[in-house]
Amino acid sequence: MRLRRILVWGGLLSLLSACSLMPTVPRAPRVLDFGPPPIHPYHAATFPPLVFAGLEASASVAGVGIHYRLLYRHPHELRRYPGALWLAPPARLMDARLKSRLAALSQTGVPRYVLVLTLVAWEQDWISPASARDRVLIDATLTRPLDQDWQTRHIFRLSRRTAPGVSGAVAGFAALDHAFDQALTAWIARETRSRHPGRNRPHSGISTRSH
Repeated sequence: MRLRRILVWGGLLSLLSACSLMPTVPRAPRVLDFGPPPIHPYHAATFPPLVFAGLEASASVAGVGIHYRLLYRHPHELRRYPGALWLAPPARLMDARLKSRLAALSQTGVPRYVLVLTLVAWEQDWISPASARDRVLIDATLTRPLDQDWQTRHIFRLSRRTAPGVSGAVAGFAALDHAFDQALTAWIARETRSRHPGRNRPHSGISTRSH
């Protein structure tokens, strides 16, 4: 009986040792996006014929990583949350929504305006271990194909307080995506309706913050 117990325990120990030597399967990262697109109230086309040339991205925000910065400890180091990725680069996520939205608001006909956007910054900044904010910086340029001397440019600076971490970052960026949509359409409407729109107008900024 004693020998049998020794053999049983020996077999169990061998099995456990074999299991511990087996390679662990890495956990698949969470793949995230902004959620369902917001439902906008119907509006008749309000812009003159406009072409959206797309949303470009600077090198620092061209990937699918969800980035953050510890302002209170390492303000010059941009980090990436492990185990979580965007479904596509943020610029592509925004680009798809903007194309649909701008197409619905633009009249048909020969294009009178061309819109180019560049996503410059897109990150979550930790202000303290318990507080953070999402920050987005987008450079917008509006031109007229038939008037090469006409150009107006605007810098959109948007931020939103969020909970530190992946969930807070994703929720905050989804809200900023909607806020940028509203700010951009308001700016386009103002510029295209103006009797004397800016000719080579200097950069300006807009800051939108939700608490």
